Amino acid sequence: EPLYVGKSVLREFQHFLKSDIKRFYNYLVDERGLKPATVDGVHNILHQIFDMAVDDNYIRNNPTNNVLRELKKAHCFKTEKRRGLTRPEQELFMDYLKNSNTAVYWYPVFAVMLGTGLRVGEVTGLRWCDIDLENGLIDINHTLVYYPKGKGLGCGFSVNTPKTLSGRRKVPMTEKVKSAFLMEKKYQEENNIKCTSVIDNYSDFIFVNRFGMPQQLWNFK
Repeated sequence: EPLYVGKSVLREFQHFLKSDIKRFYNYLVDERGLKPATVDGVHNILHQIFDMAVDDNYIRNNPTNNVLRELKKAHCFKTEKRRGLTRPEQELFMDYLKNSNTAVYWYPVFAVMLGTGLRVGEVTGLRWCDIDLENGLIDINHTLVYYPKGKGLGCGFSVNTPKTLSGRRKVPMTEKVKSAFLMEKKYQEENNIKCTSVIDNYSDFIFVNRFGMPQQLWNFK
């Protein structure tokens, strides 16, 4: 059972120390030769998983806290500055999706992301009950996390709730965003697609694949 496996993995985190995390990150850099951006991605996943262990009282502190910052300082990493898409680039990208026979399926979710600035986990975690189409508001009250369950066990989903009041907020939706939600709803109705997932008692997710499972935008290429 996925939930049981997830908890068994979290219990194992009781044995990890901050020095273990440092040693692992240094191994990735010095022996595996991974780039800073790749190690950053590994850290983001581990940090979320250890946060889950803290929330469930398996451990008291997250051993990954500040480790990446110390690693970057020790190795003199230069942070790669991310560049946002320009408006013409956004329009070109969205036009491609909208007019493609194969990629049009992705148009609604990316229209919502570009129109709201929501994080991937916030968008993929949205449920139909979280959006108010009449008043044009999106209630952000949780995020969906995609994490590895353990060696040979694949990956799974978990729901995280905001730890601060600022993490929970209402985001206004533009007409384009509203149209994207309606477009997704129509597509699912026409193709008889319904959410089949229940994750930590959360269900009715908006953006699901043809099997009714939440979209994995972390792997989108």
